[in-house]
Amino acid sequence: MIIHGDSINELKKLDDNSIDTVITDPPYGLSFMGKKWDYDVPSVELWQECLRVLKPGGTALIFAGSRTQHRMAVNVEDAGFELKDCIMWLYGSGFPKATDISKQLDKVQGRGFDKQLEFTKFLRANKGDYTNNQLDEILGLKEGAFHFFALSQSNNSIPRKEHYLKLKELFAFGDEWDTYIEEAEREVVGKQENAMSGWNTDGSTKFVDRDITKAATPEAQLWEGWKSHGLKPAYEPILVAVKPNDGTYANNALKHGVSGLNIEGARIGEGESKRFPANIILDEEAGEMLGEPSRFFYCAKASKKERGEGNGHPTVKPLKLMEYLCTLTKTPTGGVVLDPFAGSFTTGVACVNTGRDFIGIEREEEYVKIGEARIAEAESKMIQEHR
Repeated sequence: MIIHGDSINELKKLDDNSIDTVITDPPYGLSFMGKKWDYDVPSVELWQECLRVLKPGGTALIFAGSRTQHRMAVNVEDAGFELKDCIMWLYGSGFPKATDISKQLDKVQGRGFDKQLEFTKFLRANKGDYTNNQLDEILGLKEGAFHFFALSQSNNSIPRKEHYLKLKELFAFGDEWDTYIEEAEREVVGKQENAMSGWNTDGSTKFVDRDITKAATPEAQLWEGWKSHGLKPAYEPILVAVKPNDGTYANNALKHGVSGLNIEGARIGEGESKRFPANIILDEEAGEMLGEPSRFFYCAKASKKERGEGNGHPTVKPLKLMEYLCTLTKTPTGGVVLDPFAGSFTTGVACVNTGRDFIGIEREEEYVKIGEARIAEAESKMIQEHR
């Protein structure tokens, strides 16, 4: 079942103790790519509604961000869940999203964020009715204009001179900020070819040729090689939370039809070499780095083919990972999975493939349409395979 609406409102329409499992990838509270839905982690009230609809003894597997997992965990626990474990999904791919302090010093000629913020507020006051998407199109950027108007230091970025001049002409303001924008000339000392620039929304990696430059000002020379606090991301935590049992595990199984985890069904490997599921999940690259990857379940990040045509959601999880989580929590009769932040509905596709019923709630209409298409395709494939 696909529900288009706000999670907190739609959850209130579901019956008490009607859901066997919650598997969800909620907002991490990072303002990811400027998306409004990622402004904060879900509230205690939201998780209280998830607790209410979940059967006693039911498991909730909740993805979180490495930077904000503490906030997610506190809200989940304050709602009444018991935190039982934390699965660590490790991956080798990824790139550090960090600011080059030396380049920043050259760009603003050693001036601090107060002046930068003053300039940002000036831009916001002159922006008029232009949306960030419209400005991206005018400036030839992809989700970049957001950073020119962000008030937080972590998201804010000063326009390059070429973009500033276009904004100046578009917004029709004077020359008062020209001197501020003038960048110190950095000597080009080499070329980094095919450097990783980021992940496109279609799942492919973006590579560009990039100039290697040398610091120009004394301040920048002092801080050459220093970056902001942005280590290469290599893991995401998945909180393992449980609604308290109604008596013993055995009593809960008989009374509510849900209890514990499907350990045997989620074993890794084949034959006699099968291993117990662990609280570490690897992608293939991380498995090779650690050695003996067969000890753990592992899968690659979602590919362009796996995402499907037109799926522009920026945080699509791998289907095999979600299938594994569905299997790990599957009851003897299958059980209903709830995803209150369905996104592009990878959890729903995983439920189709693992024989579980699914309820997904999503606020954004564009993602609902993507989800409907993906689930319909998965159901069609399943029917064809069983003919």
